[in-house]
Amino acid sequence: MTAGCGGGVTFDDFSGKHEPLSAETVRATPVQLAELMRQMHQGATLYQQARGIHTAVLADATAVLLQVEDIGRHNCLDKLRGAALQSGLETGGKILLSSGRISSEMINKARRLETPIVCSRTSPTSLSVALAEAWNITLVAYLRQDRMRVYTHSERIKFT
Repeated sequence: MTAGCGGGVTFDDFSGKHEPLSAETVRATPVQLAELMRQMHQGATLYQQARGIHTAVLADATAVLLQVEDIGRHNCLDKLRGAALQSGLETGGKILLSSGRISSEMINKARRLETPIVCSRTSPTSLSVALAEAWNITLVAYLRQDRMRVYTHSERIKFT
């Protein structure tokens, strides 16, 4: 079963769709990731006004580089890609943060963006975890101020 908003059934093995990301130099501490999530929430002006809005951020370990909002979590990643293209910002080697659940479609978009660290404040699906593992993506979920769960490739997270 696919996990997107449209749902459906698939028998494809998506893990072979892309090569795994090469070893990246991007690393972040839990404190840095929590701070990026805090900045994302502070910058979510539409969400603060209306609720029901998703937010996504492209960042490095210390700063938010781009932030977008949309009613659809998938649309946020498409908007991030477009904003990065318009501004000439390379997405590879960056950190992707999302307010929404990380489904297989979301991790597929993250792979195409070549973001080696993907974080969400909510849950991943089991298929997104399997794809993150296959594609060498660090998947962090339930990222909150004082806690987080690292599902795959924890070597990019600098624990003290």
